[in-house]
Amino acid sequence: MPRIRRISLGRRTRNASRQLNFRTNQSAEQINERNVIERNRLSQIRATRTTEQREYANEEDMNRIRYNRSVISTRVVVNSNVRARRQINVALNTHRAAFHYNRTIDYSADQSVAIVPISVLCPHCNALRYKNETPGMCCASGKVKLTPLTPPPDPLNSLLSGSGRDSKHFLAHIQKYNNCFQMTSFGATNVIRDIFMTIFK
Repeated sequence: MPRIRRISLGRRTRNASRQLNFRTNQSAEQINERNVIERNRLSQIRATRTTEQREYANEEDMNRIRYNRSVISTRVVVNSNVRARRQINVALNTHRAAFHYNRTIDYSADQSVAIVPISVLCPHCNALRYKNETPGMCCASGKVKLTPLTPPPDPLNSLLSGSGRDSKHFLAHIQKYNNCFQMTSFGATNVIRDIFMTIFK
């Protein structure tokens, strides 16, 4: 059975590609000459039209423009709906999604994600937890009781209080002090020379 020939309405038909090749191979003078001929032809057609024909042509043009705009706006809405549906479908498939992060997907819009404040207070240790978090994870429902922290020795305590000039300077530059002392060992008395040294002296 022979194949049915399709109507050549698309942009990739033989005729359209032939016309495109013909126009791209034209020089600038040929393009200008063709434009002048086309301009003269259209002006002659417009001059021979009656007012009724002109009004009819204008109305046809307006209807065509309105139709094209409605089609474009409908396509925009359909495309945005399709994109939103794809994003929801992708967000629903969260298996190993952290390893294949896509910044175009709004993961917080997924139903399984609930970003809520920590508002529930533990009655035993006064620790804050999330609403659906397992109760008793912080202190095993009052079975674990931590002894309160003892205050640091006096020079460090006065530096952490924030009341004096030295204390304010220390708190403002605490990260720099921490970076300076992070590789030092406080109170090391014996030097152990093994293959690998974990501290800097």
